[in-house]
Amino acid sequence: MRTNLSFFLTKLKLSLKTTLWLLSRWRYTALATLVAIIFFEFIYWMFNMSVLTIILTSGNLSIIDKLNVLASPIKSINGISGTFVLTMMLLLAVIQGISIAALTYTIRHQKKIDSKLIGGSSLVGLLAIIGLGCPACGTSLLTPIVALFVSSSAVAVSEKITAFVLPVAVIIGLYSLYAIGLKAAGARAHHAQNYSEFVN
Repeated sequence: MRTNLSFFLTKLKLSLKTTLWLLSRWRYTALATLVAIIFFEFIYWMFNMSVLTIILTSGNLSIIDKLNVLASPIKSINGISGTFVLTMMLLLAVIQGISIAALTYTIRHQKKIDSKLIGGSSLVGLLAIIGLGCPACGTSLLTPIVALFVSSSAVAVSEKITAFVLPVAVIIGLYSLYAIGLKAAGARAHHAQNYSEFVN
């Protein structure tokens, strides 16, 4: 039991160390930040993408106004769903951003990639969509589904399910990031070995 725990902790440290090393490189930090922002905005505007497109392409709005629109989901989610949901969504966005950055590095330096790693990130996104629904519309995807069974308290029940789904998505996201970090560590070691052989 202790051996297994020790082995897991060693792998966890390796994954964490590689991820932090990756984020020390500005290109991957920039990629992680960009993906996190896109993920957060996409989840929020998914069912109102046409509205967002009209706003961002409008010539009547200044760049400041458009940036304010892009920043509005934070205030909106906090107001509609509360601080807990907002915190979970921000955490999911950061996890997703770092995961994609690490996955990009791994793909660049390792031809063969495990489809399970991509599946883990996809599952995180799916759970986030189900859990958050459409805050821009003021509704949740879970509400109409729950209403089929408990119409009198559909909103309350869907909120409780959301409070469960989002933490699960975070846990899956963290595990996926851990697995991708290990793959990135392997790709880094392989790249370093090839570079050493090339130099020598």
